[in-house]
Amino acid sequence: MENDAIAVTVFWTALSVLFYTYVGYPVVLWVRRCSLHRPVRKDMAYAPSLSFLILAHNEEEHIRRKLENTLNLEYPGERPEILVASDGSTDRTNEIVLEFKDRHVSLLTFRTRRGKAQALNDAIPMCRGEIVIVSDTRQIYSPWAILELVANFGDPEVGAVTGDLQFLDVPGSKVGAHMGQYWRYEKWIRRLQSETDSTPVVTGAIYAIRRSLFQPLPGRCIADDLAIPMNIIMQGFRVIFDPEARAYDHFPRTLNEEFRKRTRTIAGSYQFLAQVPSVLNPGANRTWFDFVSHKVFRVLAPFALLAVFAANLAIPAWPYQVTLALQVAFYGMAGVGAILAGRGAMPRALSAPYTFVMLNAAAGVALFKLLTGAQTHLWEKSQGTDGVMAHFQDHQT
Repeated sequence: MENDAIAVTVFWTALSVLFYTYVGYPVVLWVRRCSLHRPVRKDMAYAPSLSFLILAHNEEEHIRRKLENTLNLEYPGERPEILVASDGSTDRTNEIVLEFKDRHVSLLTFRTRRGKAQALNDAIPMCRGEIVIVSDTRQIYSPWAILELVANFGDPEVGAVTGDLQFLDVPGSKVGAHMGQYWRYEKWIRRLQSETDSTPVVTGAIYAIRRSLFQPLPGRCIADDLAIPMNIIMQGFRVIFDPEARAYDHFPRTLNEEFRKRTRTIAGSYQFLAQVPSVLNPGANRTWFDFVSHKVFRVLAPFALLAVFAANLAIPAWPYQVTLALQVAFYGMAGVGAILAGRGAMPRALSAPYTFVMLNAAAGVALFKLLTGAQTHLWEKSQGTDGVMAHFQDHQT
């Protein structure tokens, strides 16, 4: 009986953690936003000096399109400085960038590939603009994206702004629809966070910072999109999500590609907690509640899932036989969903179970890879963007 009582306690405690992580916290955010809305004093006429920094590694297939897109973006101030930080590229990336020299595009060449964090450490201090927009190579920006981003800095309390990365489901992708549901959920949370104070994470493809607030990242940092905004928050500034500043990308084409991406992202969260433990101190981090609820509970979720299942197996009582059967059915649906997703034909009903299990499995794998040293800090080369541009043009039309 004592063992049964322990198992019941573990079961309901772990289940409560999961419920709070995915349902309770978003509800708290929504209620808080209704009573404590803190709008940004956005100034569309604000036009400080601007640097547009593009990070690249062996991007010969995409860099020309990216530069053409960047050069055509609307901005009311003086022409933005455009820099490409080429991190150990060995293809024609550097050669192509030099073709744009007469169009005020500068190339920063790093001979040895050291990773995105070190490229940012070297490149941002070399930027001349008061505001630095950071972008990867693959994503295409809407014509007014930087105008919308920069307008937020008219509010002196804003230290960083992240835009809305919209995924377009191009032909050949096997993971589009179900990941789209999760991404909309994630963006809704970020929006609620920033409407009362700050979101702790930015989208690496489209974000801007005040250059004066940048502090060097650890050389092997994985999650610059978490480390940079949290550093700015802990300096006393806000980090805002602006859905009007849009960039476009495609979903990963394969399940393996999506899983690797999620594993790397979550590994970055684990690493950041180890590197900057002060974020867990409410006295040092004014967004402690949001950080713990959004980031810490997410990385604890896979262990809570295991605890719920293991505890359920140890409880013979009748009601818990039902919950065990429901868990088995849920994981079965996720498994079938994974098989069908690999064939590009997953029903919508299986999307939520598959996505939920995949994300939590990625968290477990991420911790293992980080502890064993298997997770690299080097970012992966972008995939093709032809589909992104075609769908982007259709969307604008």
